[in-house]
Amino acid sequence: MWAAAAAVVGVGGINLSASLGWFPGFFAWTERTPGGDVTWHVVLVGVATFAIGTLLSAWPRARWWKAMLILGVLVAAEEISQLAQVRRTYAHADLLANLAGWILGTLLSRPPRSRAHQAVDASGPAPEAARGVAPTVAAPAKGTARTGDEIGIDPGVATSWRW
Repeated sequence: MWAAAAAVVGVGGINLSASLGWFPGFFAWTERTPGGDVTWHVVLVGVATFAIGTLLSAWPRARWWKAMLILGVLVAAEEISQLAQVRRTYAHADLLANLAGWILGTLLSRPPRSRAHQAVDASGPAPEAARGVAPTVAAPAKGTARTGDEIGIDPGVATSWRW
């Protein structure tokens, strides 16, 4: 959590410094160095995205992806907002570098699949599913609940089957 906060504060501080004209020597150095500005865009956005993505990796995957997409839009909006700033200059290369950093950070921080999905993936498809045939199950005795035991499903392991 602290790494994500430090990354966000660091990138925000650098962005604010550039907008307010602080530390002109540093920013001039990145402009003079061949590929320096674009490299900094990839590295800073990538590190911040990785830190935020890692922090949010405990979220459900669908929610995590939504958060990362919102972050990608914010990354692009920050660069495009430089069109309205006096001390900043917009460049397509910077926008592409920001998006490259966002993609790298997102892919590197992607949370692992859930244990339930891993268990199903490890066991492979059911023979019936591999042939495209619905599984055949004997009807449970009248008055009993269907638990999955009839076909040998461990109730502690989630599966992709819907009852």
